[in-house]
Amino acid sequence: MEERERNGGKYERIFVIGDGGNDFCPCKLLTENDVIFPRKGYRLIKKLERLSKSGDEEPVLASIVPWEDGEDLLASFKQVAGLQLE
Repeated sequence: MEERERNGGKYERIFVIGDGGNDFCPCKLLTENDVIFPRKGYRLIKKLERLSKSGDEEPVLASIVPWEDGEDLLASFKQVAGLQLE
């Protein structure tokens, strides 16, 4: 993101789809314009839930839209992005 800004560009919106604990670090860099799609029952959503309850760390600003399977993810993505995907 920083490199793109240095080159005069900027992302309008960023979507992060993940389930593992390693997916958490990029989520901390997101803005209120962005969306995180964490898989239900996996480490990423558990970290996000703990963070929102603890209040010890800086909160994640992005919207959080949990998903269970590929169909659920696609439907949620289409709704959030306002896209007509087949």
